[in-house]
Amino acid sequence: MESKKGDRRQDELVEDRKQEIMRILPGEIRQKVQSLSIDWEGLQEIRLRVGKPVILRYRQKEYFLARRGGMVHEARQAVCVEREQLKESMEYMSNYSRYAYEQEIKQGFLTIRGGHRVGLAGRIIQDQQHIKGCNTYPV
Repeated sequence: MESKKGDRRQDELVEDRKQEIMRILPGEIRQKVQSLSIDWEGLQEIRLRVGKPVILRYRQKEYFLARRGGMVHEARQAVCVEREQLKESMEYMSNYSRYAYEQEIKQGFLTIRGGHRVGLAGRIIQDQQHIKGCNTYPV
């Protein structure tokens, strides 16, 4: 009986993690990632970069997110990330308030629900105390 409760709790944790990930991904990419038939515990990283294919680090190996669904080894078959998709993802990660996360952005990361860190790269334009503009994106 205890084992079944433990299994159920583990399944809930995995589902919570999956939902945390889905919450911050832009629409089209979210749909493709959500449809993957994978063990979500094995997903280590999702890499989004402007003009580059979506990279999934799964069980110590790197794959591309395929345009037709699934994971592939060839970049030419992969979904490429558009600038607007990264902006959408940043809005989700910062709960539509980038200014509330200024200090973290300056340090090159955002901490999202569940304690996961999202690395950022790009340029920040700031005055002495506040970010005036930026083109930082998740890496």
